[in-house]
Amino acid sequence: MVHKPKVVLLGDSTVGKTSFASRAKHDSFVLDVSATIGCEFFSCDHTNGTDEFRFLIWDTAGQEVFRTFTPQFCRNTAIALIFYDLSDLSTCTSLQEWITISDPGSDVIIVPTKLDLFTGEGIPPLPVIDGQGRTVHIAKPTSSKTNTGIDDLLTQMAHVVLQRGKSKTSANSVSITTIRKRPGKCC
Repeated sequence: MVHKPKVVLLGDSTVGKTSFASRAKHDSFVLDVSATIGCEFFSCDHTNGTDEFRFLIWDTAGQEVFRTFTPQFCRNTAIALIFYDLSDLSTCTSLQEWITISDPGSDVIIVPTKLDLFTGEGIPPLPVIDGQGRTVHIAKPTSSKTNTGIDDLLTQMAHVVLQRGKSKTSANSVSITTIRKRPGKCC
């Protein structure tokens, strides 16, 4: 069985969403990436043990002008990947806004990017994040340029999908009873 979860990429402009998309889809890095306009769709295959995944990924624009459209692309997502740039920590300030935009039924993975450009000592702590009912995970720092942490992120996404499946199965279990049709009555 191939799992096909919908995943949305969120975050400010230039935090590395499209670079992640290029690395995940083509295993390549493009230095001069043009800004995403609206949203772009692609799929990415990943195998985790015996489980196969085809992540259906929506790469959204991070510019303020497009944010009114972004919630449309977030509907019915299993995972919202919310990116921030380690070399520009001001991108952390909007993480909460991106969580609010994501689908309330999705799991959120916060993804630190551009590890290759980070010059500090240790990864700075994130601000306090309110998941607003969503499960929030933190990914290991990534670099699409050096291909650092990308496979770890895909594996983490696979684990989240499998956990969602287990909790959905147990939460949505129902007992089946026989329903008898009443004579002369509809339904």
